[in-house]
Amino acid sequence: MNRRLRLTLLGVGAMNSPRFAPAGLLLRCTGHRVAFDGGPGAEPPPGRPAAWLVTDEQAELRSPLRERGRARRRDTCR
Repeated sequence: MNRRLRLTLLGVGAMNSPRFAPAGLLLRCTGHRVAFDGGPGAEPPPGRPAAWLVTDEQAELRSPLRERGRARRRDTCR
């Protein structure tokens, strides 16, 4: 069994940055995927994450992340 932990950056900017997608992180280990933050332009690669956690205290990313999550759920449930 491969127990390697992998971390992938999903963007490096801020919510309203004109140059960079919002910062996010994808954690992968033993077949599980958990996304932290991210947002439009910084979504995890295709496939369904086990969880998508939002650490944004200002709540700027919550609405866009919920929309992305709903779209992914529809795409994976077909």
